[in-house]
Amino acid sequence: MNAERRKKLSEAKSKLDEALNLIDEVISDEQEMFDNLSEGQQTSERGEKIQACLDLMTVARGDIEDAQSNLEEASA
Repeated sequence: MNAERRKKLSEAKSKLDEALNLIDEVISDEQEMFDNLSEGQQTSERGEKIQACLDLMTVARGDIEDAQSNLEEASA
């Protein structure tokens, strides 16, 4: 792989870093909101929706980390 393509992969990885930071902020905010709900609210439909979103965002975060790893390996 030439230097120009490596640079493009580096830029892509940097954008994925930005995406991770944004996702981390949203996860943190949602988790704080969930934690501030009463136990009854946490087990309500609303609480379950929040938890499901947290789970999905965590999976997405892992997928992005996998993509970063793959890009690192590809550019080595």
